[in-house]
Amino acid sequence: MSTITQTAAASKTAQEKVTTLNGLPLAANTPTPIPAEVATYYQNTLAKGSGPSGTYLTTDFFGSAAGIPYNDYLTSVTSTISAQLTAGTLTTLNLIYSYMKTLVSTATYGVPPTITLPAPYNTPTYATYDAALARLITEANKAIGTAITAMGTATTTLNTAWTAMVQHSANESIFQTQASIDYATLTAGAQLPITSFIPALAGYGQDRQVGMAFDFLSSIADTSNQYGQAMVAALIEGGNKAGLESAGITPDTAVPSQPNAVPPLVSTSQYGYTVAQARADVQT
Repeated sequence: MSTITQTAAASKTAQEKVTTLNGLPLAANTPTPIPAEVATYYQNTLAKGSGPSGTYLTTDFFGSAAGIPYNDYLTSVTSTISAQLTAGTLTTLNLIYSYMKTLVSTATYGVPPTITLPAPYNTPTYATYDAALARLITEANKAIGTAITAMGTATTTLNTAWTAMVQHSANESIFQTQASIDYATLTAGAQLPITSFIPALAGYGQDRQVGMAFDFLSSIADTSNQYGQAMVAALIEGGNKAGLESAGITPDTAVPSQPNAVPPLVSTSQYGYTVAQARADVQT
């Protein structure tokens, strides 16, 4: 076949398989591949995860079980509050909270109808615990305002941390509902989820993005015992195996693909033909 003939044949094949968007102006002539309203819909409806471009992470659904993101935020909160206590900006507020604790747990300030709080909150006296506590709450709110002003940028650090933790807690419930995860309907002690989970560990071990399977499972594993360490080891092995294979190295785990005792097979001899039956079928 000549080059010209081959080219003509290829052109004909291309025409048969490739079609234009003629007659579809709303699709063919749009200035962008995805209309803005479509992108907005998915961003507002589906792209609510904490991953890149709003993608969902494993920890968006189950992070609380691993202390994610709370552990990191609480570390920041604790250090910030400790620094403010040392600086004295929370002294008054801390003292008022201690008065609240004493009021509701002991009779140090008296009993109804005569409750006398420590100075400078000792006048008037209060007839009920609720009335005395309401006074301390009012004073605490004032002290909070004073502390916020005194703490400066530390206030932003604390507000950011608390907001993020509350938002995560709310999102977990929402995302689980969207994913049809209902703990109330799960069967306690069911073995099927466990037996399905174990073979999947190798695949989870390859999912090493922050906030995904490896990160979550290794965070909740109790590595003080052999069981937790075995789970993490299985995750690592799964990731290592995939990495080696991508480099053209086939690891030998020494685990046989077949059990030591080959299981017996069902006999199918009754479905076979004898030589005589086969000849008879051919002749007919």
